[in-house]
Amino acid sequence: MKKFIKTLFIISTLFILIGCKKFIYELNSDKTGYILKEYKGASESVIIPELYKNLPVTEIGDNAFRANKYIKGVLVIPENIVKIGNSAFSSTNINNLVISKNVETIDDWAFSICENLISITFHDNIKEIGRGAFFRCYGLTGNLNIPKGLTKISNSAFSITGYTGLTIPNNIKIIETEAFSGSKLSGHIIIPDSVVEIGHGAFSHTSIKRITIPKNIKKISDEAFRSCGKLREFVIPEGIAEVGVGAFAECFFLERVVIPTTVTSIGGFSFGNCNSLTKIICNASNPPVIDDSTFDNSPIQSIIVPKDSITAYQQAPVWKKFANIITSQ
Repeated sequence: MKKFIKTLFIISTLFILIGCKKFIYELNSDKTGYILKEYKGASESVIIPELYKNLPVTEIGDNAFRANKYIKGVLVIPENIVKIGNSAFSSTNINNLVISKNVETIDDWAFSICENLISITFHDNIKEIGRGAFFRCYGLTGNLNIPKGLTKISNSAFSITGYTGLTIPNNIKIIETEAFSGSKLSGHIIIPDSVVEIGHGAFSHTSIKRITIPKNIKKISDEAFRSCGKLREFVIPEGIAEVGVGAFAECFFLERVVIPTTVTSIGGFSFGNCNSLTKIICNASNPPVIDDSTFDNSPIQSIIVPKDSITAYQQAPVWKKFANIITSQ
């Protein structure tokens, strides 16, 4: 009997030790907690420990669970975690993600290519969502409510996702390069007054039908709305001074564009390959500087300009090749 109990004790101890070895830890720099550096297990369900050696586990380290195909189902980030590292859960098979209220940082590519992820519970204490954090998470659908703790939406953070709606809070200042490129965004997107910059390709290759841009933005960046196949009309707001290269290129159903008095330059191929674009209304008294390719392969039939500026447009570089269709209202 004693031998049996001893054997059972040894087996139990080994089981516990093997379980502990699934997680690799490192003491953080101020020695107040641990970083979970690596998970070596093969379980479908993972419970992230809250303590290790009587200290809290405060971070999930870079690549800790990356490409672990065993993990599935619901992943709950515990209350003690404040940071999720680079690519921490990239290319895993998690389905649902619950982020605790103490998480402040979701680092670059943290959940990228989690193609089975279908829901996320965000909270407003999150201060940073890094580059490509949810890149290629096809299964994320419905409306995306950007956490109110953010001040920017990082490069490719939500590109190639299934989100169809978007709510941006009024404290976001910058929407970076390709933030939503290739996503399923549709309908009417409202950019709040707090935003001062929309980056290169930020909304490219989406299905948005209408977008409201605030007056604080001075430039529509290169390819910002390229290949937005559902756009039919775009009124560029007063205050915009520059329209970047390829900004609206290949918006195949765009029929009408209104350019404000404040625009001074329109980049090459800005409205190139817009197969339905027949009418341009340009309210600028002085002809904006345009490129030979600004309207390439677009069937422009009418350019409306201020009455007193007709001659200036008809004689201006590049504009003059449209002299016979430049008129006033």
